[in-house]
Amino acid sequence: MRAWRGSPPAARRLVAAYGSLPREVIDLACHAAVPVAVDVGLLHLIRVNFLLDPPAAVPFEAEADLLLSPLVRELGDGLYDIDPTLRPLLLTGLSRRFGPARPQQVAALLEQYTVRASAWQDRPELLHAQRLTAVAVIDPPQAARWLARAEASIAAGTALLAREWLVAVRRSVGDHAPADRAADDDVHDALDALRSGAGDARTAAVHRLGELALIPGADVEAIAGALAEHVGEDSPTGGTARAVLDTITGLGAVLGVTDGPSSELGRTARQHLLGTWRAVAEASFRDGTWRWSPGEERSSISDAQQLLCLLLPAEEIPDLALGRPSATSSEAEDALVALGDSVETAKLLMRVLRDYLLAYRSEDDTPLFTGRQGTLDLSEAFAISARLAVAAIGFVRVFYGQLTRPDLKMECEQVERLAADRLSAALVGLLRSFTVHTFTIDSEPGHRMRQRHGPEIVRVLQRGVERFDELTIGSGNTSGDDLRRPDMLYSCGWSWGVVRDAPPIETNGYVGGQRQGRATLWPDLWCTMLAMTTIEALTSERLLDDEQLRMLRSLRLRYELTATYWTTVGTRDGAVDPEHDRLAVIAITKRDGDVGLGIAALREVTEQGDRAVSYTVEGELDEDPPLWVTADSTPRLLLELDRLAGLTTDRHQLDLLAGLRAAVLAELLRGRRAEPDGTAGLWPEWATTFAAVEVFTRRL
Repeated sequence: MRAWRGSPPAARRLVAAYGSLPREVIDLACHAAVPVAVDVGLLHLIRVNFLLDPPAAVPFEAEADLLLSPLVRELGDGLYDIDPTLRPLLLTGLSRRFGPARPQQVAALLEQYTVRASAWQDRPELLHAQRLTAVAVIDPPQAARWLARAEASIAAGTALLAREWLVAVRRSVGDHAPADRAADDDVHDALDALRSGAGDARTAAVHRLGELALIPGADVEAIAGALAEHVGEDSPTGGTARAVLDTITGLGAVLGVTDGPSSELGRTARQHLLGTWRAVAEASFRDGTWRWSPGEERSSISDAQQLLCLLLPAEEIPDLALGRPSATSSEAEDALVALGDSVETAKLLMRVLRDYLLAYRSEDDTPLFTGRQGTLDLSEAFAISARLAVAAIGFVRVFYGQLTRPDLKMECEQVERLAADRLSAALVGLLRSFTVHTFTIDSEPGHRMRQRHGPEIVRVLQRGVERFDELTIGSGNTSGDDLRRPDMLYSCGWSWGVVRDAPPIETNGYVGGQRQGRATLWPDLWCTMLAMTTIEALTSERLLDDEQLRMLRSLRLRYELTATYWTTVGTRDGAVDPEHDRLAVIAITKRDGDVGLGIAALREVTEQGDRAVSYTVEGELDEDPPLWVTADSTPRLLLELDRLAGLTTDRHQLDLLAGLRAAVLAELLRGRRAEPDGTAGLWPEWATTFAAVEVFTRRL
């Protein structure tokens, strides 16, 4: 199909592209427009990182289709770039179709590829252009400063790069829309010119609207409706409007498909996340009152999960930031409208964080980490509380910088102090919940381990026992001499709570009283996975004080020892539920060296079907009823499938993973409750809702 007469060059190329290329190639082109240039390796990484899942699943053939298409120019030496006339439009389409965070995510990948790969290390102009382009997307002010310094050095004659490089880079950076410009500003400007302009200006506005309608993710119906109002005019503007509308109508469904099917499975991760935010906000805040853990019995775990449903995406995704109201996107405000505007939402979150931190403290101000059952402190509560505390500290520190009122600043300071205390206590709890359980080769578990792995398992496990001597604080500091005995085997990981005889930890941080441990010395694989997931997540070291960093280093040592151990033995003896233990082992060991083995194991878990993790725990307990571990493993399975997809470039493996991920995602979404108005709601358990939010956040 041809574009309308007099159409801009970019519009003609886009119309031709829609007529000759699959939509998936256009999606890939939008992503490839972020770098100054791409090679085959970078283009492949872009596809496998961002375009493997419905509704924007892009097959591997699209890579070659794009490089051979008129959207791309071949620069020589294996380099390609997007046609300069199309690049600004495709960059706009990237944000509209995949959300405003997507350009930053592609830019982060570009930065990593530029630093780690050797593709253009011998081309300093290109290397600097790629890095500066990435910075321009992630941090525009820093890019502006960088350009200013480059311009000054060129003017002074001290630059290593030519002035032509500076001109080209300014053009590349300029293609990226300013951070403060809304996605629909161009459409609004063209509509204003059409309504209030005269003569040639109105006709030019129609051409511009036609061009904007071709951008991926554009509101085609709104633009077509505006053009239809002028089709009846007996003027050049009316004739052009008719021609543009004919082109848009002729492309039909090709332009109408912007966010995929309307089904739950067809929605993007951002849509799922914003929909979940809306459901969390509406369930949590009604009639001016915050409702804790609505739908289930309140506990320190479920309350923390409820808060993290809001704070985790805000911590990870810049345009969803809640601590900086002026930067919160309109999408985020719309999703959280039940909480108020962006300023009121931030104030409300600060106050409910304070309520949470005060609620779970004993009479002597010791932080409590209890679950729904009884009064025992649990490893799961230590883990989720550590994540919430770090998120809370990051949130209030950012929010504090936006405030001028002394009373609000004092509230921020109080929340940060309480969160820091809870973080210290949670780290202490995790250190005291770690266990190294020893047993002889003649014991029942010893017989089972030797039968499974052969007599050489004793020698294999002894190879790494020297590192256990480094466990100088907390539980698990079993004597290395015991582990070296030729008749001794061991198991390590986290129990369900503070283990029996765990020594108190000497610390100058405020943690309150350290209660006597009552948990079994046998590690629990599910609790081990939760603890290790938290240790992985504690990457914002700037939010921790020196004492907390000391404890975090000790936890990371335990993380490494545990991952090494379970990589060796592979599964737990006497498992209550082998399928869930297998998933936990995969998450713990992260078998990055053999993706095929990981896929096979995850396929077995996927086909097993039952996702409910539920079993009693053991220890010195007098709880009535017995203490249970319960969870839904579906989100964890999806996270592991996503992780493996990022480790391989093998087409067959990627196809297998795409099928498994689609099936598990559909399973996860089927568990959502439907609201009376037909919109998607929450999951039956806050643990599953939070895990789903984590899945959606990781996919953005």
